[in-house]
Amino acid sequence: MPLRPFLSPADAPTDFLVAPGIIASVGPSWDEGKADVWIGAQHRSALQPLNRLGIPWRHFDG
Repeated sequence: MPLRPFLSPADAPTDFLVAPGIIASVGPSWDEGKADVWIGAQHRSALQPLNRLGIPWRHFDG
């Protein structure tokens, strides 16, 4: 379920998306043309399917 956009302190629009046990924050990165994605989960097992996407994660605990 998408939530209303959030205006961060850096004046960059940030979207929050939630599902049962998971929340994600998506917004522009300091690197031009990129996005920052933060995903948190109530239980690590909810993150395991994301590991199969082949994304070069900076940090992944799932």
